[in-house]
This record gives sequence, C-alpha cells and structure tokens, in this order.
Amino acid sequence: HQEIIYVAAKEEGDHRHMQVDGPNQVWVTDISWLPGPVKGLFYYLYFVMDLYSRKIVGYEVYQEEQSLHLRDVVARAVLGIADTPRILHSDNGSPMKGVHLQSLLQPRE
Repeated sequence: HQEIIYVAAKEEGDHRHMQVDGPNQVWVTDISWLPGPVKGLFYYLYFVMDLYSRKIVGYEVYQEEQSLHLRDVVARAVLGIADTPRILHSDNGSPMKGVHLQSLLQPRE
C-alpha cells in the first residue's frame, strides 16, 4: 500500500503541479450537487477521477456532505489497485480537509 499525497489547490486554476504522463499518477476528487425530486432537495455526488484518463474510478451519492463519505469513496476506489496514485487533488472544501479523509491518507508504518 503506497502513501497517497494529498494536494489541495491553493488557487483556482493553479494546476502546474498536475502534469502527468500516464494513468494512476494523480486522482482528482470533488463533490457535486444533484437536483432531487423536489425543489430545494439536493443529493451529493462524490467522485474520484483519474486525471490522465479522465476515467471515474469511484463514486457514490449521499444525502449529506461529510468527510466520512469522501473517505469511504476514496478507500473503495483504491481497493484492488496495485498501483495506487501518489497524489489526490481537490479543492479546499470542508469534507476534503476533514479528519476522516486526512486519517485515511496518513502514511502507514
């Protein structure tokens, strides 16, 4: 199990450090709103995408926005992958900075 380095974008559009030349080097994660069946009701689409191939490697839909959910999506995405990415990139949203995701990404001894 390789350590995944977590990178949060300091400024919108600053992707100079995101140069990749193959799959499973950098993954990108985000949360998008999905409209529900009633006006004002939204669901949250959590996804992880490979930056090189643009392939969605993991996703889930939840009723609330929480770091715990994002951790679970990322953890399931790396299951069965021998070459886990070295970088997970996201914005600075609270689920991305939350303790659950951060604990998953800590180096193992």
